[in-house]
Amino acid sequence: MTVTLEELTGWLKQQRWFGGKGVPISKVEVLERIPLQSAPDAEASIVRVSYVLGSHETYLVLLQRMPDGQLRDALEDPGVSRAVLDFARDARRVPVGAGVVRAETIGRGAEMLASLPGEPSVRALGVEQSNTSVVIGDRILLKVLRKLEVGLSPEVEMGRFLATHGFRSTPQLLAALTLEGPSASELALLYAFVPNQ
Repeated sequence: MTVTLEELTGWLKQQRWFGGKGVPISKVEVLERIPLQSAPDAEASIVRVSYVLGSHETYLVLLQRMPDGQLRDALEDPGVSRAVLDFARDARRVPVGAGVVRAETIGRGAEMLASLPGEPSVRALGVEQSNTSVVIGDRILLKVLRKLEVGLSPEVEMGRFLATHGFRSTPQLLAALTLEGPSASELALLYAFVPNQ
């Protein structure tokens, strides 16, 4: 999929999770492209946004081009969420530029992810803040991290500890998708979904 930097910049400014609204952007660059084998018409990219004031932020962007030429968030397509689930379920590793995107199952994660059907239902959670969450098969919460921070996430570190020590009073972390390499960061997390009113 081909996306111009002008299109990408305009699209980013419209996203609720984009933190740089109202701040003059000096440059947007795609650092890495991550293949989504099960969703070939969509693209995941690591994007650096540099601001006129000299700071920058890094985002995980999932895009899909519609038949009318418009761009949309690829997570609006249930097949893309299923592609991320498959990546985690198979504990895949994919080379990406100077690094690797790796899926790791945690605690009972492999067992719970394997118990889902091949094409589970997918629905948006309906609340979007700085991340995007979807519910898969009414049993798994997929949380896609949008603004990326370099280093080990405390959420993953604590979630892994609790999941591997049998703690049941929080939603159980089942899997993590991590970009390993010079700019290592967490990309997505899968939790046991806890329904609520």
